[in-house]
Amino acid sequence: MVMPLASFLIERKEVKNTYRPAFLDPGRKSVFCASLGFDNKNHQIRQCTTKEYYHMTGSTRYLKKLQQMKANRSIDTLESSIPSSKTTKVDQYPNYVTYLLLHTDQFFFPFYNFNTAKDRSHLYQGRQRAADNMVNIITNGSSEYNKSKRKNLQKNRRNKNDKKNISKG
Repeated sequence: MVMPLASFLIERKEVKNTYRPAFLDPGRKSVFCASLGFDNKNHQIRQCTTKEYYHMTGSTRYLKKLQQMKANRSIDTLESSIPSSKTTKVDQYPNYVTYLLLHTDQFFFPFYNFNTAKDRSHLYQGRQRAADNMVNIITNGSSEYNKSKRKNLQKNRRNKNDKKNISKG
């Protein structure tokens, strides 16, 4: 809804009672930072850091797994010794192409095969899920911002310990 600034200031009570304004700010350390409400003292600030975003997508776990697989097959040393393709010297570029052609069939094709397609699919699903979660954080809040969404972890821990003690006794 677009409303002129003058009418917005006049009808502020109506807007305050009807709508919940949100002001978004994209950042470098955080994917977004949102301020909800009009009041200077009583408003919520919700944010999602890039670390939280990468955790939501699952890319950090995948990269750790991928690095382990590369180290086990010594592909990480091959990839680190690839000559640079970004060069100003014309005679350096054939070195890059030759290196790739020599090692592609023997090392890279067997590693980057159909088995990694499943992982890439999971990463795509994770990015979609993360976007939905961030929209949820802005609109509804999360357990961090909404006390009614928090789980009573101490109560759950007691129940688990009680069940363990009963089964041991």
